[in-house]
Amino acid sequence: MSDGTVFPQIEWANPFSEERKELYKLEKYLEPGTACNVTLRGNNTDRDVQYTAKLITYYKDNNSRSRQMRGERIENTVEVEAIYGEIYYTVNNTVVPTTTTTTTTTTTTTTTTPAPTQAPSSLEKEDVGMIMDSNDILVDNSEGMVKAPPMKEDINRSVVGGLGSKPENGANTRIICFTLFVPIIALLL
Repeated sequence: MSDGTVFPQIEWANPFSEERKELYKLEKYLEPGTACNVTLRGNNTDRDVQYTAKLITYYKDNNSRSRQMRGERIENTVEVEAIYGEIYYTVNNTVVPTTTTTTTTTTTTTTTTPAPTQAPSSLEKEDVGMIMDSNDILVDNSEGMVKAPPMKEDINRSVVGGLGSKPENGANTRIICFTLFVPIIALLL
């Protein structure tokens, strides 16, 4: 070629056969007095591939000629893999024990319950709101505390969409009493 590329000599219709042999090194580290069986498993593949081609020949006078070609390629390949068996003692043919490392982790959790506080006064019971500093909201003081898992929702007290749960504190009863008694007292006056 003009760029210096050299192609191998093309041979048409000439039978060509090639046999390649490769050596594989099998290695296994063994202690003295031990052995290991190695099984070589091979896969023999025979392929018969037929092909067609169009050969175009260009001459110096810019004429060209094309020819249809047919051929057959036969390949026989063998793939070999090594399978290593267990290592055993040559004296009594017993398997050499393998050492495995097992990691055990022990976790100890200690929970301290604070002493009960005094019952809130009646004034504090009526107080619903609580004065908080805005910095208390931003600071996470839960470090080192063991948190309980979230409470499961009671399926008997829930409504589709989570819209109607029964309040625990009787506020519903107070509202009903207030709305009933105010009109009754207004009627009496």
